[in-house]
Amino acid sequence: MLDYEMTPVVAATLNDLDEKRVMAFLSSRLRAGAPTRSLDQQLQTLGAARDTNGTIHPTVAGLLCFGNWPQFFFNHATILAGRLVGPLGTQIVDRAIIEGALPEMIDRVVQFVTRNTRHGLRIGDLWTARAQEVDEYPLDAVREAITNACCHRDYLERSPIQVKIYDDRLVIANPGGLLPGLDVAHLEGQHRPRNPRLAEWLHSLGYVERFGVGLIRMREAMAKVGRPAPEIQATPESFVLTLRRPGPVDVQAAAIVMAASTPSTVAEARPWYAQAWRQ
Repeated sequence: MLDYEMTPVVAATLNDLDEKRVMAFLSSRLRAGAPTRSLDQQLQTLGAARDTNGTIHPTVAGLLCFGNWPQFFFNHATILAGRLVGPLGTQIVDRAIIEGALPEMIDRVVQFVTRNTRHGLRIGDLWTARAQEVDEYPLDAVREAITNACCHRDYLERSPIQVKIYDDRLVIANPGGLLPGLDVAHLEGQHRPRNPRLAEWLHSLGYVERFGVGLIRMREAMAKVGRPAPEIQATPESFVLTLRRPGPVDVQAAAIVMAASTPSTVAEARPWYAQAWRQ
């Protein structure tokens, strides 16, 4: 059975793919001395296009990863990001509807998280007296979580990925639960992507590992800076990953100089290193 990501989009043409993006990717994949093929042939070999009744059309995956504007064909293939404040997160102080090809969207989500979370310095570590940069949420873990959401979401579900930054946690939710045979308790070390071609391409681009170590990498990145392990909730319809900021027990406020609390407006979204990070 053909995976949905490999389905040709007959309403699209090869002009809907960004040729520069495709060629840059192919150049990174081809070895020196590889036989020269036409772009059409390379796209079909890659899986970014398929021949349908004598006409070559981009595939779903091809548009999502290399398209000029994939949302023209898949208006649900977006990421909704928001910074929420208050006990219940009812006030929104920053929001974004993030569109584009998947690599571009991943980068823009990381930028959104960066500008809406705190960053500072840990003064002196166990080995040196040098100051060490500290992020409220390790960006390696954030990037891995966002990339996994893009790889594993169900693109047949007409809902966006959601990224919510609360006062005490970062929540990433994607439509589509776990594949049959997988469960939350045994995810580490498992590699069964819902969209294997997208996972392969994002791996080649350096965004994600393909060998089931994504959760392990996230957990290690969080532990390295004293954060709790990622929390996972899965239903048949969705997958939700939560990264929590330090609580009163695991914050060494005297040793960390951090930015002040979340800005009240987008214009005020600037680092402020004048006080220690305290709960």
